[in-house]
Formats: sequence, C-alpha cells, structure tokens
Amino acid sequence: MSERDAESIEPHGLRRVLLLVAVLAALWALGVATGFHEFITVDSIQRWAGEAGPVGVALFVGAFVVGQLAQVPGHAFIAAAVLVWGWWLGAFASLAGAFLGALASFWFARKVGGDVRRVRRPLLQRILAKIDAAPIATVVVARVMFMTAPPLAPALALSGLRHREHAVGSLIGLTPSVFFSAYAWGVGLDWFGL
Repeated sequence: MSERDAESIEPHGLRRVLLLVAVLAALWALGVATGFHEFITVDSIQRWAGEAGPVGVALFVGAFVVGQLAQVPGHAFIAAAVLVWGWWLGAFASLAGAFLGALASFWFARKVGGDVRRVRRPLLQRILAKIDAAPIATVVVARVMFMTAPPLAPALALSGLRHREHAVGSLIGLTPSVFFSAYAWGVGLDWFGL
C-alpha cells in the first residue's frame, strides 16, 4: 500500500487495515515457526490424508482451511488430493477445503480489518464502485483468476462485500478453477508416472 493510498483511508480504517496486515503476517510467521508450512507439502499431505482413511477427507479440509488462514497457497493441497483420491474425488475434496478456507479467511479479515469503503482517493472510489455495481461477478472473476491465493479473501473483505456475495461468488468461481487445476494435476502426475 503506497503512502498516498494509506492517506486515502480514514484514520480509523487505516489502523484496522494495518492491524489485519500485522495479524496475517503473524499467522504466516507462526506457520513458519511451528513448521506448519513445511508440514503442508504434497508428500506430507498425501501421507497423512491417505493413512487416515475416510477421516482423511475431514482432516484434509480442516488443514486446507487452516492453511488459507496461515497464508499457504492451495496448490499443494490440490495436488495432494489428486494423489490420494484421484482427480475427480480430489477435486471435490479440494473444492470443499478451498471454499471453506475462503469463507473463513473472509470472515476473519472482516472481523479484524473491517470495511474500508470510506476512502478519499478517486481511483479507489471508482474501484470500489465497480465492486459494488457487480459484487458477485467481481468475486467470480477474482476467484477464477487467483483461485486459492491467500491474500484474495482479506482484500475482498476490506472492500465492503457482504458475506453472502462473497460466498456465492467464491463457490461459482472456485468450482471450475479447482476442477481444472485438479484435472491438470492428474494429467501431469499421470504423464510423469506418479
């Protein structure tokens, strides 16, 4: 965030945004310090999710949600799900984890960072007006483009979107993205003989 953008948010809103950035950075650092980030690799997810049997799906989804909060990108989860359950079932498990992770991240970011729609800069006002004009479509496009990128849900939460708009847009946008990614992982893994 540039100094001019920081000045364009009201002081109370700026403090909340900075608090959100600090909390997300602390969650990421906690994930690194505790070894959670190293624990979330394709090999480790494949091992513990596969060994857990039917409970492995619930553990996988829970870890995906925690991973999104700890700012871990979702591609390792999707690849591991494909290795454990095949591309079709892996895509469903990944979609559940990605969707619930997006909802949790959005909710958390809204609680900590609030809604910073009251900005003074004309450019930011125009961007937020476009989001307000087509909130679900905006989320769909963002989820198709950035899928499970951890910073996306907090950014959307700060924009003033309602939880329902975010949930509907995320489900619509994540579904084709996650299924395509799972299929691509499946083809790639088959191609490499894994």
